[in-house]
Amino acid sequence: MTIVWVFGVMALSVVLSFALTLILGFEDIPVEQAAADARARQARAQASHA
Repeated sequence: MTIVWVFGVMALSVVLSFALTLILGFEDIPVEQAAADARARQARAQASHA
């Protein structure tokens, strides 16, 4: 019966994290903003070297 609880908690955590991500919005994830900033800096650097 313990393994059922373990899998239940795991499944619940996945569902809750997905729901919270939808509620908060994907824009709030800082990794995406950092990647966008890095791409913008790279594009500016390539434009200045051309």
